Amino acid sequence: MPRSDPVHTVMLTQAGTQGGFSWSGLVIVLIAFAVFYPLQARLRTTLSERRRRRWAEQEGTGPSSSDRSEDHEE
Repeated sequence: MPRSDPVHTVMLTQAGTQGGFSWSGLVIVLIAFAVFYPLQARLRTTLSERRRRRWAEQEGTGPSSSDRSEDHEE
């Protein structure tokens, strides 16, 4: 008689007990969204501002470029 593998038995049992919709799963996803969305939005804003400042400085229209030109005239 073949011996049953405990790992496969547990996997089959867990797969058979999974249902459809889970309220607790929905709550977890909503909490994760509420935490991570503002963080990524702030990060995107900060990085975008830094990038625009760097581009402006590279093109010579940034505030630090006028400071640099005054330093070189002395």
